[in-house]
Amino acid sequence: MGVGSCLSEQIVGQQRHPAKFLCSPLASLSVIVWCVSAVALLSAAAAPDSYWSMHLEALLALKKCVTADPSGALSNWIGHVVIIVDHGPPPHCNWTGVACDGAGHVTSIQLQAARLRGRLTPFLGNVSTLQILDLSSNRFVGAIPPQLGRLSSSYTTTASPAELGNLSRSLETLDLNRNRLNGVVVPRRLCNCSALWWLGMHYNNLTRLQTLDLSDNNFSGSIPSGIGNFSNLKILQLFENQFSGAIPREIGGCKNLIMLNVYSNRFTGDIPSELGELWKLQQLRLYDNALSSGIPRSFGRLTSLSVLEMSGNQLTGSIPLELGMLRSLRRLALCYNKLSGEIPEELYDCGDLYVLSLAENNFSGGLSRRVGRLSELRWLDLQGNALSGMIPEEIGNLTELTLLLLRGNRFFGPIP
Repeated sequence: MGVGSCLSEQIVGQQRHPAKFLCSPLASLSVIVWCVSAVALLSAAAAPDSYWSMHLEALLALKKCVTADPSGALSNWIGHVVIIVDHGPPPHCNWTGVACDGAGHVTSIQLQAARLRGRLTPFLGNVSTLQILDLSSNRFVGAIPPQLGRLSSSYTTTASPAELGNLSRSLETLDLNRNRLNGVVVPRRLCNCSALWWLGMHYNNLTRLQTLDLSDNNFSGSIPSGIGNFSNLKILQLFENQFSGAIPREIGGCKNLIMLNVYSNRFTGDIPSELGELWKLQQLRLYDNALSSGIPRSFGRLTSLSVLEMSGNQLTGSIPLELGMLRSLRRLALCYNKLSGEIPEELYDCGDLYVLSLAENNFSGGLSRRVGRLSELRWLDLQGNALSGMIPEEIGNLTELTLLLLRGNRFFGPIP
């Protein structure tokens, strides 16, 4: 059977079950006959633009996908016969929960807490003028149609798709609260939503989520402790936002994390020792925050870690000896903190290191001759500390070294 016959068979089969078809991602690929008859009687006198019929079709498709409406919220959503009054808005602008602009284009659908059950229709993605979509506190189930990513003019949406990358910079609120939605709803990069300030995902079945990437936006507020419920999460990217407060200890429950990047935010307080339970973690970037604790000794259990970057915080104390257990570590950046003490000998057991940046701290003591064992080292930055003593000649063994910064210390002797 060829590709063409497979597609034909799919469409024929779906037409036998129009309600199911309307609620599937493929719905936007075909014309729905029952909606065409509803818009065919539009009055020519009113000269309705193409948006009216398109928006009516989307609203009727949403109603068709609702399997239970115990409160009758959609009882006046009737579109079998449409009569457009001259110089007036289309009738669906007066339906419960629907609002339009002066041109009769749908700008808002607000049906929160309406006790609706059913699925979301991909036809909502055709309402390109939609600014507010609030379906929170209902009982919608299933996946979120990716077609909602077409809402490129939306300001606020509370039922959003996996492909939100097209949403505009005006988006302020994304709220998925209190439904029964499931599947992967967060894209690799949510959007360029520089005005977004609220993200709600409580009371949905997102435990299968593997990637949560909200990076490079303008999110603020704290990370909810419920993040620990995402037991299948592998990648958590929150960097370059304005998140604040403490990093929740519950993240330690995300045992499958391999990448945790929350740099360039406003996090404060301790680095949770529970992060040391993430034994699959390969990359941990916490730099450019305001964290003020010591480095947890539990990090010595992160034996899969290749990148550990915590520069630009207010970390205190010494480097734990346990970091010497991280034999897969390739990048260690702790510069611009308030760390002190000697550089532990155990650190030179991390033979795969190619970046070691400890600049602008309060480290003291000498530089061990064991530094010559770091044969892969390309970047050694120790400037701006209180290190002293002779520069070890073993530095000459670092044949891959391209950057060596030692100024602002009390070293003496020639550089080999």
